[in-house]
Amino acid sequence: MIDWVKRADEEKWQSVNHTRVDAMGGEVNVGYSYGYWLKNIEISYAYCHLNKEAGELLSKYALDYLEHKLALHLEHGIYKGFGASWQATYQSRNGAYSDKQGNTQTYQPFWLLDGRIFWQTDKLHVFVESSNLLNTHYYDYGGIEQPGRWVKAGITVNLDLK
Repeated sequence: MIDWVKRADEEKWQSVNHTRVDAMGGEVNVGYSYGYWLKNIEISYAYCHLNKEAGELLSKYALDYLEHKLALHLEHGIYKGFGASWQATYQSRNGAYSDKQGNTQTYQPFWLLDGRIFWQTDKLHVFVESSNLLNTHYYDYGGIEQPGRWVKAGITVNLDLK
């Protein structure tokens, strides 16, 4: 596996071929659907582990992996075509990154909460959704700061041209 690495006190990254990186993991997903009021409830968990030790090297990609991810999803009806869906996600990433000042930071685990309210018919789906409802401040893959709360809306029209 080829990766870009450097020591914390160095400025330049160098390409390294890790001769052996063993990976193991698994994923489980359980869901239940029932009628209008409880359209869908689902829980999923994924685990990954790589055994290559980084030592004092900072990894740009290969050794910064998502170790734990837990997601809880709920979709339910509200009233006459209105509904909502919610997703809570926990993520824990292995590894470290260099912040804007060049200091080494380890990835911190975090929770995200997303929500969507919608109205739908056979031909039309109108929604408003928000990601990161709690405005969680976090860094993800590559040490890139992720956006805070954001909202979007949309309309989907089904043009059945049969």
